[in-house]
Amino acid sequence: MKLFSTLIILFSLAVSAQAKDFTFTAIPDQDSTQLEQRFGAVSEYLGKALGIEVRYVPVKSYAAAVTAFRNDQVQLAWFGGCRVCRRAY
Repeated sequence: MKLFSTLIILFSLAVSAQAKDFTFTAIPDQDSTQLEQRFGAVSEYLGKALGIEVRYVPVKSYAAAVTAFRNDQVQLAWFGGCRVCRRAY
């Protein structure tokens, strides 16, 4: 749910800046087919809701996600959750 809320905020900022499209990626921490299905659905929903083209771009590795983000090929890269935060106390 936090990911979805964050995406909504970022997409809203993109729309307010009069962006015509928005591209994002995520590290491949699970089956790439599942990621493409999940984020493809998110892209479609947000594109319709915001009236801009939203694309999910799959990457092969964490390094590829970082490179795409640094090179402005994507406006958002989901690098995963904090492992420290998941630690049991």
